[in-house]
Amino acid sequence: MRHSGKQSNKTRGARMRDTRHLFAADVSFMTSRLQQLRERGSAAADPAGCRLLLIDDIYTTGSTANACAEALLIAMKKAAPAMTVEIYCLTVARS
Repeated sequence: MRHSGKQSNKTRGARMRDTRHLFAADVSFMTSRLQQLRERGSAAADPAGCRLLLIDDIYTTGSTANACAEALLIAMKKAAPAMTVEIYCLTVARS
């Protein structure tokens, strides 16, 4: 992760550029938990897919949410290539 500066002072285009490849995700906890559930035979560990909820404090251009979702997808595809991943975003406010 790198510091990209205050986003509120930037144009939409600058925000989109600055947040590209800004984040990285560590999904090791999630994948190890799925493995534990599978070993127990739990129906909660559907090997076909998972749903993730990304929570953001404020939605302006969507650039932060998009960059985070992209990082999560990349990490999940590396950790579990056959798994389908759905990412939903919940924001508290919109400016």
